[in-house]
Amino acid sequence: MSGVSVVVPVHRAEAHIEECIDAIAAQTLPPLEVVLVDDHGGDSSVELAVARAVRHGLPHRVVRAPHNLGPGGARNLGVARSRGAVVWFCDCDDSADPAFLQTLVDRLLADDSTVAVCDTLLFGDDGAGAWSRAERSPAASGVVSGEQFARDLLADRAKGYSCNKVFRREALRPFAEGVAYEDLDAMVAVALAADRVSLVAEPLYRYRVRGDSLSRVFSTRTLDLVAQSARVDVLLRQHGEPMLPESVEHRYANVVVPLANMAARARGAHPVAPTALHHASRLVRLRDLPTLLRARRWQLARAALVLRISARAYAAAVVRR
Repeated sequence: MSGVSVVVPVHRAEAHIEECIDAIAAQTLPPLEVVLVDDHGGDSSVELAVARAVRHGLPHRVVRAPHNLGPGGARNLGVARSRGAVVWFCDCDDSADPAFLQTLVDRLLADDSTVAVCDTLLFGDDGAGAWSRAERSPAASGVVSGEQFARDLLADRAKGYSCNKVFRREALRPFAEGVAYEDLDAMVAVALAADRVSLVAEPLYRYRVRGDSLSRVFSTRTLDLVAQSARVDVLLRQHGEPMLPESVEHRYANVVVPLANMAARARGAHPVAPTALHHASRLVRLRDLPTLLRARRWQLARAALVLRISARAYAAAVVRR
């Protein structure tokens, strides 16, 4: 193996980028290089990252995007300018246990896998104080097929973000550019092409939960959830399994219901919210309800049915919670 490239898209992370670089420098398996992708955040995040990397003696380079590409485009550019046989995408406001790289790369090589993935430690500050919580997958450490891992991603048994994984370079697939919610379809594409995926049941990646994150606050970019779902559907059709039960679970657990909930809470505060709520209602397909019921996703099935019958009643129930 010729080493690990750590690709860090950098965008408006002044408050956290130094902690991120510290975590990379503390890895017991030193990376071959750190590729800092300047994604035009308009602040001093890149300068802070470079100063911290120099302080630690980390081999690094800065790649300047031609314009703001978003996380997916920044990762694609970083990979294109990197050299390592293994790639880790570290988000610029996150960190990791010092054993993250050593543990995952050891498993990748020992299992002859395409991807190695670990559990995640969520952390943040909700105004009442700092908190943290391990987010564990139901699977034990071991090896699964790529197709099984794709099913786990779609059913939310495994997380679809890229940052808690390391990849062999040749396994990578491009991320969607210029959109939010760019991770999942790229991860499903990697999984469907993989023979083996190594699972590490330890929360070695530290994922910062921010109050202003896209998954928590409605904006026009929330509608990118729908585009992500469409990209996943295309992948599954190309693979020959367009109606995997897990794809139906994904549609409701990660697209329809989150979109409806965020739009309901934003009604009256955001001009696009009523349209988004109506769109979420139109996404419900009554033929999907038996699949949700067979999977024992009772709450999802109930939410989908109410949303389809009356988006207004659904929104009122969400606001009353």
